[in-house]
Amino acid sequence: MPLSRILRAARASLAPPAANTTPAPLPLLLIIGNESADLDSVASAVGMAHYYAATTARRAVPVVNVPREDFALRREAVHLFEEAGVEFDALGAPVDLVFVDELDEATLAAAELVLCDHNAPTGRLAPLGGRVVAVVDHHQDAGRFGDCALRRVEPVGSACSICADLLLGAAPPVELPAALARLLLGAVLLDTINFDAGAQRFAPLDRDVAARLGARALADGESAGAFYELLKRKRCDVGELPTTDLLRMDYKQSEVGGVAVGFSSVLLSLQAMAERDSELCGRLRDWCDQRKLALLFVQTMVLDEAGAPNRQVAVYVPSALREGLAGTVCAALVGSSEPALELSEVAAPQPAATRGASLRFYEQGNAQASRKIVKPLVEAALEAPTAPAARPPGKLRILCLHGWRTSGAILKLQLRDVAAACSAEAEFVCIDAPKAASGPPQEAVGRMFQAPFFEWWDKQPGEVYEGDDASFAHLEAVCQRDGPFDGVLGFSQGAAVAAMLCGRAGVERSGFRFGVLVSGFPPRAPSLQAELESTAASAVPCFVTSGERDLLLAGCRDLASQLSGTFCTHPGGHELPTNAKGGAPAIAALRDFLSKHR
Repeated sequence: MPLSRILRAARASLAPPAANTTPAPLPLLLIIGNESADLDSVASAVGMAHYYAATTARRAVPVVNVPREDFALRREAVHLFEEAGVEFDALGAPVDLVFVDELDEATLAAAELVLCDHNAPTGRLAPLGGRVVAVVDHHQDAGRFGDCALRRVEPVGSACSICADLLLGAAPPVELPAALARLLLGAVLLDTINFDAGAQRFAPLDRDVAARLGARALADGESAGAFYELLKRKRCDVGELPTTDLLRMDYKQSEVGGVAVGFSSVLLSLQAMAERDSELCGRLRDWCDQRKLALLFVQTMVLDEAGAPNRQVAVYVPSALREGLAGTVCAALVGSSEPALELSEVAAPQPAATRGASLRFYEQGNAQASRKIVKPLVEAALEAPTAPAARPPGKLRILCLHGWRTSGAILKLQLRDVAAACSAEAEFVCIDAPKAASGPPQEAVGRMFQAPFFEWWDKQPGEVYEGDDASFAHLEAVCQRDGPFDGVLGFSQGAAVAAMLCGRAGVERSGFRFGVLVSGFPPRAPSLQAELESTAASAVPCFVTSGERDLLLAGCRDLASQLSGTFCTHPGGHELPTNAKGGAPAIAALRDFLSKHR
């Protein structure tokens, strides 16, 4: 039976059965691999779908757990499906193979699920644990779904070994086409590194099924070793793939305690990635923003001339707010003894100082410890009681937005008297705008502080704001990734941004519960003016203050009036209130305002 016929029949099973069919058909079976969609996941899903279709007559559909457009990046899988004569589409994916982005929510909710190459559903599948009826996997056992009729979670080298064992041991016998046997054998050989004795990534079952599959899968005169080398070359041929494609070739994501963490396995050293892409750290930041990640782990693997693996681990931290968390997790990895990763921190090949991000880079002495080992260690560190709490007990968390062409670090200094006086009430979290300053800062700022400087937008002729949409999108991502925040504080241009957020929070009845606006002004761009006029009446409570010598005092009064905010002045100029300049009464008033919102 050609592999193409198996796939075509499976895809046809997605169609609902005819009305009034008797007896009533059982639910559709979706056999879903893990979200990395490597060869083991794809082949085991196809193999288990064939097993169920042959032994139960169920409508069984293998599902690849990535978007269709991502399949072409899995070059060893592409080679095997092409070799089997399967028809491909313009995206470089088999026409009859089903991908997770092609399934609507109704189909997922009505189907029963078989998990292959993972034993705990994630992503879109996470809410569907009640629909899981079988598990075939070789990863660390999460201990779920113990009542499944078929549950084989075993410490073997490959999920395809378990799948092949079921197919080869079925009674009555199940036909196993050579092309499917070749898919399964390829996954077993790659996952066990062709039974490398030094790697010790195999069990007796892996050897047993490899021998039995080889009799069906290997061509005359072809050895398992030659087949393995062919697939290894295909897998490692990353060509000139851009950074984003390298990251999504083999990617997993998990969430522990509300913290989203990404894990990407890349077949290129971090040095080579940096040499190919001068904006590597910017791409990592974009990847984190798009997926709302708190941390991103990139584990690289390259083979030396003797074919031995060399590994590195890069830990990208997109926000200074997550440095403490990153430190806790990295300390756990460095100190791990079961197994020992043998991590040695070295200088990163590219700086990551943009917008408070950082990059930690390690050489990994234990090259046998793949993501299968590292990911559970990270998740265990996140679950440990020593992990830092999301917020200090009893304190408000306030997101703080700096002024025009300054930075979060500068605002932190400007806030020192306010933060000291309100230390029992609030934690002030200062961030940078996403837009680098388009020109020099004010002379005093440039004289006192060093770059980088940032701005929330750049005003163009005709009151056009350049960069405002990107800034609001960035703030939404920050709140999703690093929140929750109780309130927002803005100074100068940051106060204009904060005013918009206060209006939106009131209308949407979510997010910030209050705002603090210092030396601000109503935004002048027509679109933002119109929005603020429509939302001001619903805005969350605001505390507004300005210096009596501030040239923007009138604008700040207008903003307070528009938002119906509490307004007070201090003796200073365009600055935050300080004790040295008689700002203590304004600071005390702010502290009273914050106390009411605890």
